[in-house]
Amino acid sequence: MDIKWQAIILLGIIFFSLILFRSWTYTSSFLNSSEKAANLERLSKVGQPASFDFQSVGVLNSYPSSNKTVGILARNWSILDPEVNAKSVLIESLDKNVSLFHYNISETWPLASLTKLLTAVVFLENSRPEEKVTISQEAVVTEGGAGGLKAGEIYNSRDLLKIMILTSSNDAAAALAESLSQKNEPFDQRSAFVKLMNQKAKEIGMTQTEIAEPVGLSAANHTTAADLLLLTEYIFNHHPEIFTWSRLPSILVQPFNRNNSHKLNNINPLVENVDFLGGKTGTTDEAGGNLLSIFSLDNDRLLVIILGSSGDRFKQAKELLNWVNKAYYLK
Repeated sequence: MDIKWQAIILLGIIFFSLILFRSWTYTSSFLNSSEKAANLERLSKVGQPASFDFQSVGVLNSYPSSNKTVGILARNWSILDPEVNAKSVLIESLDKNVSLFHYNISETWPLASLTKLLTAVVFLENSRPEEKVTISQEAVVTEGGAGGLKAGEIYNSRDLLKIMILTSSNDAAAALAESLSQKNEPFDQRSAFVKLMNQKAKEIGMTQTEIAEPVGLSAANHTTAADLLLLTEYIFNHHPEIFTWSRLPSILVQPFNRNNSHKLNNINPLVENVDFLGGKTGTTDEAGGNLLSIFSLDNDRLLVIILGSSGDRFKQAKELLNWVNKAYYLK
């Protein structure tokens, strides 16, 4: 074979090799892009370092939902960030699984009566359906008289859960926890029910949450807004009745061993809002005003968490909803 043909064959090999190399580079680039998208999806979950800008993320992982709004939320940057009058604030689109606003979401803060959401979860998962619960004197003397419970009364556990959620009754929370205890013991980190609460928090992934008692009076009960998001998602997926109860304007309850029934009103003023889907309030001197609320906005479930509010947290929640309505639009 002469030199001419050898040169032609060599050039052909080089040309073919270049084609293979460009094809491999393109495939690699495509795979890297897919990996980047997957990473963005993972990073869009709450709990990442505060320097990450959730508001710039365009990858939205949606929960299965029949009424889910299809599309991507885009930020209108002509609308400034909202003013924050609290220690921690989180606004999350539960159906698109993306944070719309966050402020100090990894800072630990006293739970106050938001504790009762976890109390309800643990009781539901460790008790028999429609269990009868007797109100003890120890439960009645728990600080606060919400719910109007009296020692010796026997309630259906579901009614007692509703009393705890609607009126934030400390007595009801204590009675529910007592009913699952093997002995009459103080509610601290050593008690059986509190151990179950801390175990459940860890199972859910609430790594910054610690529980000292099931009522919410102790400042040793602490969490973060990021952890509360995980709890909210868990309740929606496993115990949505908790949020359903929290939407009731009032309930009529009657002990098994009493003839008189009595009406109890929901202490959360947000129940008057037609777009309110459920939530819980919490207040102590150490915590200030806490609020966890879910709203419906354009067929999207929006979670608003406010911890350590020094003002009107209910008004703040409405203002944050209005801000979302202006600051984001569907592409």
